[in-house]
Amino acid sequence: MSTIANCPHILEENLIPLAEACKRFPVRCSRQTLERWLRRGARGVILESVTIGSRRFVSTEGIARFLSGQAGAKTGDRTLCLNRPRNNGRMSTQEIAEKSREYGLPE
Repeated sequence: MSTIANCPHILEENLIPLAEACKRFPVRCSRQTLERWLRRGARGVILESVTIGSRRFVSTEGIARFLSGQAGAKTGDRTLCLNRPRNNGRMSTQEIAEKSREYGLPE
């Protein structure tokens, strides 16, 4: 089973609990469907989410990006969380070094 990736950039957006997110979609969907979209996505687009404490949240803007991606629209610069994770979500040594430099962390 694949893991759900955290997308911390949505912390700056309008968050809604996953339990209430089903009501925000234009089509009927279940909690299980949302979790599948969080883990595996649909048509190469993953629904972005973040965990705060023990609860998972999505954002209204993330839902809009997910639906736009389903419609074939360009998703802007949020491609990291929208694409399926490579190597089961693990970063390569080079990617770790780049992110460490970017965030001023020791390598």
